[in-house]
Amino acid sequence: MMPVTRSKNTGKQVDVAAGEGTSKSPTIPANQSEALAEHASETSPSPEEIRGRRTIAPEPSINAVDQDLRNAVQLLTPLHTQYIFRTDVSHGDLHFMLQAQAQVPQLIHSIDRSQVIQLLLELGVSIQLPVAVLSNSKSAMLLAANPVFHERTKHIEIDCHFIRDKIKSGMIHTIYVPTQHQLADLLTKDQAHALLQFRQMFTIKASDYCGPPNPRTLSWNKSTDCCSWDRVQCDETTGQVIELDLTCSGLQGKFHSNSSLFQLSSLKRLDLSHNDFSGSIISPKFGELSSLTHLYLSRSSFTGIIPAEISHLSKLYVLRIWTDDPYGLRLGPYNFELLIKKLAQLRELDLYTVSISSPIPLNFSFYLTKLQLSGAQLRGILPERVFHLSNLEYLYLSSNSLTGPIPSNVSGLQNLQRLYLSSNYLNGTIPSRIFSLPSLSWLDLSNNSFSGKIQEFKSQTLVLVSVKQNQLQGPIPKSFQG
Repeated sequence: MMPVTRSKNTGKQVDVAAGEGTSKSPTIPANQSEALAEHASETSPSPEEIRGRRTIAPEPSINAVDQDLRNAVQLLTPLHTQYIFRTDVSHGDLHFMLQAQAQVPQLIHSIDRSQVIQLLLELGVSIQLPVAVLSNSKSAMLLAANPVFHERTKHIEIDCHFIRDKIKSGMIHTIYVPTQHQLADLLTKDQAHALLQFRQMFTIKASDYCGPPNPRTLSWNKSTDCCSWDRVQCDETTGQVIELDLTCSGLQGKFHSNSSLFQLSSLKRLDLSHNDFSGSIISPKFGELSSLTHLYLSRSSFTGIIPAEISHLSKLYVLRIWTDDPYGLRLGPYNFELLIKKLAQLRELDLYTVSISSPIPLNFSFYLTKLQLSGAQLRGILPERVFHLSNLEYLYLSSNSLTGPIPSNVSGLQNLQRLYLSSNYLNGTIPSRIFSLPSLSWLDLSNNSFSGKIQEFKSQTLVLVSVKQNQLQGPIPKSFQG
């Protein structure tokens, strides 16, 4: 049986070697084929001819054309009478791992805009044909234009036929350009400039926590695509920087409130933890990075008030902001409640030793798996609401001024693995059910005012239990001894 492939647009199987499949191309004699090619070059192509073999796809709607026009603004960079299409985003070694057939779809993303070219021609825009398509993939270009490569490749998708039709019709022609010379990288050069400018604001030094610095930023080079830089990750489609991991990078210096880092508007994950920003404040501009899902600012010598603009980051899954300097960071009661209310998608909240000085709010995200508020100067009664967050795995509320008993109903914490309530003013009896939570391994209730006896319990998961410095009475349960 001859090899077949499946069209991405229709799901139909297309015969590669001519013979089988649901969509076939008739064999045309050589003289007729040449005549057809000559005729195509002398006449204005119709919209169906422009789409080549993709006439099996539905006609584009007005919305689709509008989208293509918007894409054209982003993807076409005027260069004299030609246009440059970005056909590939280099991601370090990944670029060299791509095989010819994997690179053809990247080429097609650019050439498919030929519908827009035809539309611009019909609107009277002067465009010199053929339009140059610059690609850094020689193999993809050969596969698209050279009939020998084209016919010897086993699995040819309809996209490849589409590209060849465009070349034969005179609509486009391909030109090789090395990755480092791609002018289409203008789409990401501003990001590289922003990252290099950010790096220049700091010196590199060792830290007590991380040891010798890992100078990730020193390898950054303006002559290479920033998407290939160490600890920088880009979106494969847009080429925009979406992740920046600079933890333990030995950065030392002032973190300016208008840092060039805030130009990276597509960032989803940002880790600046374990650096030394020398008492810098946390800029309100962090709140403008609206795509952030993970923000790590821990142990980087930030001081002052955590800005209310952090609550604008409604997509956050993880927020970690804490310092080694007790109460060097502050979060006012109103801002704390606002943050808890607006960050409804949070999975992890870590504000260790951040001075909050307020009661515990009642409207935590239902999705929370980790809540770290130890040393936050929290006060008031320990709310029962916290013990109904069924996804919680880690709950740290030690070293605060919380009062009242532990709620008797703790059965909602089926996933809880660690519970730290030490060094508060909690009182009453310790609910026996708390020792039998099915996932609990660490329990610290020390240095409180609990009284009464601890009943026998059964647990197969508890590894550490601390109830010292309380007012408990009676013998030590055999459950502890086991």
